[in-house]
Amino acid sequence: MLALDFVLDAQWNSRVPQFDIGAAQEIDLRYGCVFGDVVFKDAKADLSTHWGWVPLLDFAACLQNVLLLAASQRSGVTDFEFTESEAKINFSWRNERISIKGSYSEGRIDVSVKELSSSAGVFTAKVIDAALQLYPALKHNTAFQRLFRLGSAAA
Repeated sequence: MLALDFVLDAQWNSRVPQFDIGAAQEIDLRYGCVFGDVVFKDAKADLSTHWGWVPLLDFAACLQNVLLLAASQRSGVTDFEFTESEAKINFSWRNERISIKGSYSEGRIDVSVKELSSSAGVFTAKVIDAALQLYPALKHNTAFQRLFRLGSAAA
């Protein structure tokens, strides 16, 4: 069973963003707020991060993009590269299965695209909720709404 979750980092999130959160552009949102660690594991491998500084909005958005690719192509490969690091996660899929490996960890997670999609949906919803709790002005930010395809749902 896939575990996909996050833990906010109090120290990183105590830093005030150097931009107006309500009017911030997508790049500022992706890399300038909501930091923590990703919990990403199954019974055979643990690709969790333990750095505290992972930009969770960016990770959630990229995970959704990986799933869009996997849904539109029978097979493919793509990487998620962590900022400020050489670490990356490799996603490779064929048919309805996806294999996930981290450059910073041993092992590989093999799951169905459906299971990853389900877990990623819950993960993304939790990241969005955490972001809105940390920064209530995000609910009016159009870049945030576009990034997560929220439309008026965040209002």
